[in-house]
Amino acid sequence: MTNLLSTKDTLSDIEDNVVERNNRKRLKELGAIKPTLFIIRGINGSGKTSLARRVCPARTVSDTDYFQKEADRKDDSYKNIYDESQHIHAYNFCLFKVEEWMQADPTTDICVANPFTEKDQFYPYINLADEYGFQVSVIRCENYFGNTHAITGKEISKQYRELKKVFRWTGH
Repeated sequence: MTNLLSTKDTLSDIEDNVVERNNRKRLKELGAIKPTLFIIRGINGSGKTSLARRVCPARTVSDTDYFQKEADRKDDSYKNIYDESQHIHAYNFCLFKVEEWMQADPTTDICVANPFTEKDQFYPYINLADEYGFQVSVIRCENYFGNTHAITGKEISKQYRELKKVFRWTGH
């Protein structure tokens, strides 16, 4: 009997969650709630992309996506393609994707997950959010789960130092 109650409670929770999501989406469509642009930052290996994909499963982009796309295009591996000097292209790729999603559906939350070690890297996203009516939430990942990318320990240390310097953004 306990298992049956647990199952009913779980089904009820799921139904409530579905209703809540539908209500939230409808309120966004009516303009009563702004959608959110989540800016997720942290060193490589901190879990940014994993977190982003949990928060916004269908609309997450990261610098990793750019390098993986390049690797796929060249029929090569991510580790062979990754180049720190190419990060500007990865950031532009992400910015373009975020704007594309905002234009296509201005009611659904979006996540962008990049190191964001320099404060100037935030501003284009904040400007897009203002332009398309999104609120902004910045999340800083401080974990380290290990580096699955082709990034050296020296680069990770540099990211960590730079991340510590960046101001704590609380609004605009």
